[in-house]
Amino acid sequence: MAKGGCRRAGLNEASLLALLAVPLAAACHRAPGDQPVLPADQLANAVEAVRVEHKVVPKPPKRLGFLLPGDLGRASGDILCTLAQNGRAMLVSGSKRALARVDGKPVLLDLGGPIGPSAAFFRAPGVTISLGRRDEVDPRAEPPGAAWPVGVTVGGLDDVEDEKIDATWACGISRPLRPGSR
Repeated sequence: MAKGGCRRAGLNEASLLALLAVPLAAACHRAPGDQPVLPADQLANAVEAVRVEHKVVPKPPKRLGFLLPGDLGRASGDILCTLAQNGRAMLVSGSKRALARVDGKPVLLDLGGPIGPSAAFFRAPGVTISLGRRDEVDPRAEPPGAAWPVGVTVGGLDDVEDEKIDATWACGISRPLRPGSR
C-alpha cells in the first residue's frame, strides 16, 4: 500500500510501528524460569537423539580420492584387483600397472612387488600406496573376487604425513576396464 493510502486511512508511520510491535512483544514473552521451554516428552526425545550414536559416512581421504568415470576411460586393459571405500573405487590394478586418483589427479602407478588378494604395493613419482589385509585367511578357503578389509598407507612425500585409511580390496576376477564400472 502506498504512503498516501495509509494517511487516508488515518495511519502514520508511528501507529504502524505500534501495531507491529504488539505481536512481536507477545512472541518475545518467555515462560517462567521453572518451566522448560520444551514439553517434557520433546525434551526427552532431544536428549536421547544427542545420546544415540549416529552412523557417520566417512569423507573421502585427503590424498587418495575416488576414481571418476573419466579416469577409467583413459586407461585400458583388464581390472584384476580393486581398492574401494563405501562401494566406490579408489584404485584399480591390472597385471602391470594400477590407476588411482592421488591429490586430485589420476595417476598411473607401477607395481612395486607381487600383487595378490592379501597385499599389494604401488609406486609413482611422489606417491607410494601400500595395502595389506589384517586377517589371515587360508588361501584354499579364499573365494576369488571376495572383498577383504585392508589397511592402506599412502606416502611418498617428505613434507606430508603418510595417510592411513581403511578400505576393501578384492582380487581374482578379471574384468574389462570400462568407464563408469566400479
